Amino acid sequence: FDGKDVSKFVGKDGAACPWKIENGELIVAGGDIWTKDSFASCQFHIEWKSDPNTIGNSQKKGNAGVFFMDRY
Repeated sequence: FDGKDVSKFVGKDGAACPWKIENGELIVAGGDIWTKDSFASCQFHIEWKSDPNTIGNSQKKGNAGVFFMDRY
């Protein structure tokens, strides 16, 4: 992800990526996304932040986790 566009991602069933970019950050805007690229052996690093005004607690606060290689 280069912080500029979502061209390397797709939505469900190959639809356009529903997420958006703000200030170089990929923002969840509904639905799951997948990379168009395939990976084998790799090092995976992710950083995220949650909106502090989100109502709820624990998983109900919006963190459903990350599915890595469509498995984890």
